[in-house]
Amino acid sequence: MGQEANLPSYISALNLLFAAGLCLLVALHESSLKKRMHRYWLGLSIGMLIMSVDEAAQIHEGIIGVLLENYLGRGTGVLYYRWYLAYIPIVIAIGYLYLPFLKRLPLRYSSRLILAGLVFLGGAIGVEMLESVLVYAGINTAISILFEETFEMLGIVIFIHTVLLYLSELGFRIKLNFSTQKYD
Repeated sequence: MGQEANLPSYISALNLLFAAGLCLLVALHESSLKKRMHRYWLGLSIGMLIMSVDEAAQIHEGIIGVLLENYLGRGTGVLYYRWYLAYIPIVIAIGYLYLPFLKRLPLRYSSRLILAGLVFLGGAIGVEMLESVLVYAGINTAISILFEETFEMLGIVIFIHTVLLYLSELGFRIKLNFSTQKYD
């Protein structure tokens, strides 16, 4: 799990892509009803799509991290990895921009979306900072990597579950029908 471009990374990327599609469904539905919230859902869809590409292409660690390391040098302690220095301001700005959206949503959804974000970011940034300290100190990080990836995946699953509940309340239904016909 510690290396990027592995099965768990691709599953996370696919889950983020699925979340993007679900948010797009909500955005299209809200847009057809002329609701202003469709822009927020579209923004979430685009954000999830970007996160999916980032996860699959290893942009945050493989490109952003390398660029920051080249310009700022290798960090020490909690700043041993530097990629999150570029992402923390983005997360704060998006969180601020989405406050009106979260206030307009029913509490049962906004609280779950906040939980999903906290769990995901707790793994993606919080545990990564802890891992920075451990790597800098020369300590094995296998367990922290497990927690990091688990929190990220759990955050995505909570997000997807919340959006599916929201879609269900909107009346969306998906039927899968499998037949067992034999072909000669």
